[in-house]
Amino acid sequence: MTRATAADGQPMPHELTCASSIRVRELLAAGDPTEPDPTLLHHIAHTIHEHCGHPPLKAHRLAWGWTPKQATTALDALSNQHQLPKRGITQRSWHQWEAGTYRPDDDYLDRIARLFHTNIIKLGYATDHTAVPAASSRLHSRLALARRAQNSWLPDPSGDPGPVDSAGEDGLSLMDRLVRLRHGVGSLVGEGAMTAVALDDWEQAVVTHGQATRYQPPARLLADLSVDFGELQERIARPHTLSTLRRLTVVAAQMAGLVSLTLLELNENAEARHWARVARNAADEAGDPATRTWVRAQQAYADYYSGNLHAALHAAQAAQAVAGRKICVGSVLAATLEARAHAALGRHTDACDTLQRAQLALEHLDPDADTPSAFSYNEAQLRFHEGNAYTHLRDTASAWAAQQRALELYPDSDYLDRSLVRFDRATCLVHDGDIASAMSIAVDLLLGLAHEQRSEMIVARGHRLLAQLTPRQRQIEPARDLRELLMTAHPQGKVKP
Repeated sequence: MTRATAADGQPMPHELTCASSIRVRELLAAGDPTEPDPTLLHHIAHTIHEHCGHPPLKAHRLAWGWTPKQATTALDALSNQHQLPKRGITQRSWHQWEAGTYRPDDDYLDRIARLFHTNIIKLGYATDHTAVPAASSRLHSRLALARRAQNSWLPDPSGDPGPVDSAGEDGLSLMDRLVRLRHGVGSLVGEGAMTAVALDDWEQAVVTHGQATRYQPPARLLADLSVDFGELQERIARPHTLSTLRRLTVVAAQMAGLVSLTLLELNENAEARHWARVARNAADEAGDPATRTWVRAQQAYADYYSGNLHAALHAAQAAQAVAGRKICVGSVLAATLEARAHAALGRHTDACDTLQRAQLALEHLDPDADTPSAFSYNEAQLRFHEGNAYTHLRDTASAWAAQQRALELYPDSDYLDRSLVRFDRATCLVHDGDIASAMSIAVDLLLGLAHEQRSEMIVARGHRLLAQLTPRQRQIEPARDLRELLMTAHPQGKVKP
């Protein structure tokens, strides 16, 4: 990630969203434990400090996922637990400690070290005077460290392998060592001009992520995107030719659009809108018309799923205006989104006219755009979106035909869109008064999904389906079954309907 420069010439820390992404990525990689082990949190704090540039104390707070208020509350609770004299730390003092304006006294340093299960060296309040190899032998030293890591951490054939998060004699876990080695080797060998092969690799990486949106659970995909996006930002910050920088910026725009799309599946609509704007700005800087159209379509989706239908209409129409007469994936995607927004607003004629325009555009789309991916568009998606529009218009007969065709075309692996189509079908049954069948479809749908596939978007659709029922209708047995299932369906146990 690019580090802005302060007035004193020193690089400024990254935005807090970067640290948050690192924390989410590392916790997901560790199985998303309810109570993370301090060793894992130390690794996250070290990564935040090294990558984002935050001071060690702040990096530890962010690794624990605390606000300053939560940190001071935790410090007071620790003091009570250990029966230490009350001192009444304020948020202002904590901010001053993190900013380096004031240094905690020795008593507070001891309490903070206890709070984060560490020592004052790792908190940045003391210096480790262990001998450091000369700069001229950095590569030799790193290779030596790699050999020591290998000797220390590879499983002993005659015994049990040690855990990767266990601390060695130097206090570093294997993961900490690997992170240091990766950053070190990257700084030694990664400063040269970017090769055509490396550029191709980045473009292929974003293509792979686009394909993964059709089958991979969103939490796992977001973790993968977070890793690649962080490395891509570091790469963009280095000097490049204009043509290379343009290609990398296109990749950044596409990847930011994928982050926005994935956040929508996690029902993080506000953050999805922020990432859609990042994608739009990057695409505008790159100047590629197809990418500019596609990211504006993603922005329209973020507005649509946030309930801002008029903003969604504006963004969808803007996307099509950027494309002009050229038909591309983004323009077809934007047209169907425009039709759905018209339908949700009750504009029957506008919705039907826009759907017809999208149908004609799809027939002239490049055949290569038919592969399952976020960067493609095919008849299965058109029928899904058509059925959704007709569902909003309460034209259940037309919706049913489009939904049937969509389910015939979608592969079983495309579980998200298939689920949304079936929720639309259940909604049509509610409109027709067949409440029991509607609830049965939703229950069967959720039971057929793996636990990690029950994303926030899917669970939220279930809640919205229930919300359409009258109090009396919610008392029938299939509706009670759906409500009970929704209470346990979400991977993290909660959802924003």
